[in-house]
Amino acid sequence: MSEKIIPVEDIHAFFDDGMTEDIRKMLIRKDKRMTPSGLYCPCCGGVQAYVDRNDVNQPCDCREQASRLAHYAYANIGELYMRLSIEDLRDTTAKDTVISYIDSIDDRIDRGQGLLLYSQGYGTGKTLAASLILRKALRRQHTGYFITFSNLMQMAKDGWKSDESAKKYREIVSTVDLLVMDDIGKEQLAVGGFSNDYAKMMFESILRDRVQRLKTTIYTSNLTAFQIQQTYSHAVGSLLAESTQQVDFPGGDYRQTETRTVGKFGKIY
Repeated sequence: MSEKIIPVEDIHAFFDDGMTEDIRKMLIRKDKRMTPSGLYCPCCGGVQAYVDRNDVNQPCDCREQASRLAHYAYANIGELYMRLSIEDLRDTTAKDTVISYIDSIDDRIDRGQGLLLYSQGYGTGKTLAASLILRKALRRQHTGYFITFSNLMQMAKDGWKSDESAKKYREIVSTVDLLVMDDIGKEQLAVGGFSNDYAKMMFESILRDRVQRLKTTIYTSNLTAFQIQQTYSHAVGSLLAESTQQVDFPGGDYRQTETRTVGKFGKIY
């Protein structure tokens, strides 16, 4: 497979094939940040060159950058996590494991082998690592989606009244090659109308469906695999053990550093 995202040769036709209004606004901006062809560039702002992290001027492939922005946004990756690279992960055993996983992404997806990215605290790099893996999968032309478990449950609930939400939920749960479910267990503390029993039922149902279909899932959580089993059910613990490897992320919160080093412009990795 190619390492380069399929070019958006006709950006308007690409929108018509499923781009949301939010993504349309991200790419078509009526201001000076346009390339001569009229395409918004999220990297250089239309000047066709940018300064890299080593303060070296580099030519900008504006069409590739716009295409990456569209594909990543369609997979629901936040713009901050589009602009961070593997260099932004701390040098830990977890980083080495993530790199190894990324390097074998095709095989992992073929076998339905996922990861449980765990840390006791917040801001340790779990979500960044999950985004890096998903971005690699998209560049390898696999399908993928990023969503918090709470938002996925809300989408399922919305599907009771909306055919569009129900269709989107089924697509995410059953068909995408790589699903990132962020913040497993956090919904247990939320007050959004979800009972613990509903969350437990939904998580086991999603997990069982994807494992049986050999679909790959990356989970992030402040719960270990054992704690997830205690929180949800023994069946969930068994399914996780069958389909994932736990990766521990040590350390404290460094999200403020991430935010400071990334501006509105800069390379989409």
